[in-house]
Amino acid sequence: MGDTTDRLVEALENAARGEEEAAAGILGALERSTTAVAREFFGSGAGEIERLVREHFAELDRMA
Repeated sequence: MGDTTDRLVEALENAARGEEEAAAGILGALERSTTAVAREFFGSGAGEIERLVREHFAELDRMA
């Protein structure tokens, strides 16, 4: 997850320029990778973590 902050900044910069699709694409990729890490780490117990990840990324999508 080493470049997550850089990718979030990139999404923010795209959103600030009005490039909503680009921002959404970056956020979607980050959400998928974050969810995959949660599944790998927590296994079958990742459900609640995945729900929280979805909620937080939904808020980021609204902001972008």
